[in-house]
Amino acid sequence: MKRTFIMVLSALAVAIGIWYWVTALNNTNASSLSESDIQSLVKQKYEGQIERIKKVDNQFHVQLTNQNNTYEIMVDGVSGDIVDFSKVSNSTNQEKPPPQLTEEQAKKKALERVQGTVENVKESNEHYDITIKSDDGTHIVKVSRPDGSIENISNPQKMNS
Repeated sequence: MKRTFIMVLSALAVAIGIWYWVTALNNTNASSLSESDIQSLVKQKYEGQIERIKKVDNQFHVQLTNQNNTYEIMVDGVSGDIVDFSKVSNSTNQEKPPPQLTEEQAKKKALERVQGTVENVKESNEHYDITIKSDDGTHIVKVSRPDGSIENISNPQKMNS
């Protein structure tokens, strides 16, 4: 009986050890860097002004502008590795481009035209496609990023009940 008790106790200790190891491993893999961590990382590696940081899935998209150019930098959200680095535009003229409309501003503009609930937002360089669910169906409102004008409002798509 004493031998059985020791075997059960040993098996329990091994099971707890394995559970602890798996839990610790998952926590290590799941931790991701914060936006401020990414900002510090990019500032250490590159000179320039960070214009915007946006997290998409487990990557950060960083727009960096220096005296001559604008760059799009993609950074892995877990490791901090630079995944992609590309030049977006030349800034040979010293004028700054007009500020782009933010996602929140675009939602507000769209909701001024179509009352309802924002279901989805898709962003491109030129506009936002904002999906709004209203009483008469689902609309897609296209809002221009440079000036905030409404480019298009789709006819309502009826919802399936």
